[in-house]
Amino acid sequence: MYHIYKKGNYTFEKYETGIQIEKAYLNGKVFVLKGGSRLIWNLSIISSILSVLWCIPIVLGSVGIARGELNAVPIPFMLFVFIFIGIILFVPTLFLFLCNRWFLVISPSGVYYRRNIKTGAFQWKDVTDLEGGLKTIKTRGIPKPPEVPTAQVIIYLSNGQRVGFKSIAFRNKEFLRIMQRVLFVRLFQIYSRIGIPSVL
Repeated sequence: MYHIYKKGNYTFEKYETGIQIEKAYLNGKVFVLKGGSRLIWNLSIISSILSVLWCIPIVLGSVGIARGELNAVPIPFMLFVFIFIGIILFVPTLFLFLCNRWFLVISPSGVYYRRNIKTGAFQWKDVTDLEGGLKTIKTRGIPKPPEVPTAQVIIYLSNGQRVGFKSIAFRNKEFLRIMQRVLFVRLFQIYSRIGIPSVL
């Protein structure tokens, strides 16, 4: 199914309510969710802007050094700036690359997923319980990290394994943007037939 998605033969539809997802389930719809996050794209853009701003004093300092003004920019400071720029460019790019390799295939019979080089699959008949809800997470490595809204689903299997998915890690193109988190949880509830709300 993922190869069909990559070839562009996957049919994207728009879902705004759980009732529509329920109908899709009854029609045998298979959902493919590609990894990727708008937040990570934004972090990459911010990192690029910061890098450009940090490069300005380096360029000015290099011009000063070329003119013989050795005290224009201290060498240790320049090294620190180069290292800092490398970090703020590398980390978001790495996360972006890793998340883009993720994908999630949800069918009426079960789930297949890939996270980087790790893959896994399970059938709905092997699911004993499912927890899903809205939450916020904080970005690590920032002094005062903002709270980022997401939805989390935790699936408990009969073999004792626990598998979790967060909506922020996937693009969810088929869901109405303002309803993406809610519909992410509804999707798992409906297809697993566990915890289906009375009002969809």
